[in-house]
Amino acid sequence: MKELFALTPRVCVASVSIYFLANILDIHLYHFIKARVPKRMWFRNNVATMTCQAVQAVFFCFAAFYGVFPLGTILELSLTTVLVECVVAVFDTPFLYVARRMGAKHVE
Repeated sequence: MKELFALTPRVCVASVSIYFLANILDIHLYHFIKARVPKRMWFRNNVATMTCQAVQAVFFCFAAFYGVFPLGTILELSLTTVLVECVVAVFDTPFLYVARRMGAKHVE
């Protein structure tokens, strides 16, 4: 148990800091794509989200576990996390359109 909880501060700092930076990247990338492809919300949502989730997963795994686990394990964790988050990004797109439609009704 001692070994398990010894990583807690490192994991927390890595998680919060990389989450913050990845979300800033996500916002800027989303608006960058929106300026170039204004009519394709599904495209900019998926590209921005998937890119930033990949960056976040890779940097988090390295920041949290480098020197603790072998490099191969860190790469496997990163790849698995990226794949799961990309699947979630694809499936959240319809909900984005539903939320947009609901918001439009309340604006009128």
